[in-house]
Amino acid sequence: MKYVLKSIWFCVAVSLLSPITTQAELTGEVIFLHPKSKLRELWICDIENTRGARQIFEYTRDIQELAVQNGGPYIVFVSETEEAFFAFDAYLINRNEFPLNAHNFTRQRFDTIWDIDISDNGDVVFTNYITGRLPDIKYGVYLIRREELETGFPNAELIFEKEAYEVTWAPDGIHIAFEVLGGGIYLYNTVHRGGASVIDRHAHNPAFSPDGKHLALVHNILGKGAAISIISLPQIRRRLKTFAIDADVSLIDFKWTPDGKAIVYTVYGPDRLYHNYVAPLDGGPHEEILKIGDAGAPMFDWANVAYAVEPTNRLTTLWGKLKQQNGK
Repeated sequence: MKYVLKSIWFCVAVSLLSPITTQAELTGEVIFLHPKSKLRELWICDIENTRGARQIFEYTRDIQELAVQNGGPYIVFVSETEEAFFAFDAYLINRNEFPLNAHNFTRQRFDTIWDIDISDNGDVVFTNYITGRLPDIKYGVYLIRREELETGFPNAELIFEKEAYEVTWAPDGIHIAFEVLGGGIYLYNTVHRGGASVIDRHAHNPAFSPDGKHLALVHNILGKGAAISIISLPQIRRRLKTFAIDADVSLIDFKWTPDGKAIVYTVYGPDRLYHNYVAPLDGGPHEEILKIGDAGAPMFDWANVAYAVEPTNRLTTLWGKLKQQNGK
């Protein structure tokens, strides 16, 4: 199962450095996988009120990755196809079209799709995974512009040719961060192109803060497991905070809250249930959220969120510095 392959194991206690912000107020609308739907039903609710949740879509196979266009109509997800074992494609839902339907826009043209994300503008990035099943396919990070996505059978441009896994958009809709084979986070400018710059050679699973000034990463700790670290983008490798989980659990996903004051992480616990926890960056207690009965959502993404702090152009300046630093 793809979830098992993508999980990260934690077994270290919480460790907090100097605080960045104050206590978070968790609000916002989310679209999530229902924990009792065999990973096939998408529901929507306010994150603080799961009692008002309602189903919006059901697919025929398990949904493995999910990304929602903030303030827009699109949902993209990754799911297994019927063509071959461990064959995954990318699908598009337009919430403005009823009934909701999933359109397969990759159709095994890229072998198995691993991860996917969509920007506020509707541009899509995804990574593909080598199975050895299909010849003459290039692997790495692909970009599909919104105008192409809306054609129904879009062309995808290979913007970084090296096997990659997790990929995410920065809030400016220009930069992406992604993880490469063997570990390491890279930053790439989808407008200027030219090359990707290394952020951290020993990290995994990048996640941008809503204002674009910080990046959350997963770091392995030799002999102890791993921890989520927060770094400041204007000063590369300046680690501001580190925290981890105090039990043996499998980390499925993590992302920032819309106000940038906390991290929400999703784990698969020893009870074989998913749980979502919000971890305030000021060092407050980790509280469980998004509970449906005794379980949390296996996966979710924010939708129609107004950021408390508008994203800045800080990353545009950073790109020039990174090019100089790496001799590009």
